[in-house]
Amino acid sequence: MKGLKTNPVIADNKASGPIIILGKYESEYNWRNSSETKNRLQRFHSQFYVNGTKCDLTGEARGTEVRFHCEDGVGDYIQRVDEPESCRYVVTVATTRVCHHPYLRLQVARSPHTITCAPALTQDQYNKYLLYQEIKVEA
Repeated sequence: MKGLKTNPVIADNKASGPIIILGKYESEYNWRNSSETKNRLQRFHSQFYVNGTKCDLTGEARGTEVRFHCEDGVGDYIQRVDEPESCRYVVTVATTRVCHHPYLRLQVARSPHTITCAPALTQDQYNKYLLYQEIKVEA
């Protein structure tokens, strides 16, 4: 079972301090489950890691979601790391390796459409409307 590990302190190009395990691989997003639409809308593929090192703040095991999204023309890299809750992590990885998936492909730039605006009322109808509003307020 593969896991995510980190050494929190690096000094003189040497890792020091305890090794913290962010989680061990448990599962990944199931694209065949049509009830799960979050990833389709946000265009990323998720892997879930559980049972990491015990969190000193919550007493629970650390857990991580790794999100892979398509970024063409660059090498693989960690784009960001978030901690939405204590000892719960979201690691976002940019990679070309998921670009082949139909839900993860980059969106083709769309050209804007022209919007033509026109008044819904004629000037005469608008004047009658204003008059009606004045009468209604006075009543």
